[in-house]
Amino acid sequence: MEGSGRMLVVAVGIHSQTGIIMSLLGAADESNDGEDGKDEPKEKEKSVLQAKLTKLAIQIGYVGSIAAVATVFILAFRYCLTNYLYHGNSFHMSDLKHFINFLIIGVTVLVVAVPEGLPLAVTLSLAYSVKKVCVIV
Repeated sequence: MEGSGRMLVVAVGIHSQTGIIMSLLGAADESNDGEDGKDEPKEKEKSVLQAKLTKLAIQIGYVGSIAAVATVFILAFRYCLTNYLYHGNSFHMSDLKHFINFLIIGVTVLVVAVPEGLPLAVTLSLAYSVKKVCVIV
């Protein structure tokens, strides 16, 4: 199918509805709105939601890392406390197996924590952004 059409452009860039919303959210660059005659290609900027998701994903990674290290430390400390202090056993090479298992559990905690936290991050960011857009409109 072929056809033709006409269009009347009322506003572009920062002056359009999308541009106004982006400027209110702080995502648009108001210093260069295309009126200075320069046709320099601009790097694609992250939206506010993408920036918040990236920041939240990094924070979830940090919390997961801290939880993994704490898990390994607590398991090793508990094992040493019960096996060596209370029972009076001495260290044998076969005890190394337990410490390797503790390390594997810590890595498992880290691997599970990051993907489980990302859907929560997306949900929280979307809820926050919708609330902010509703206030603007």
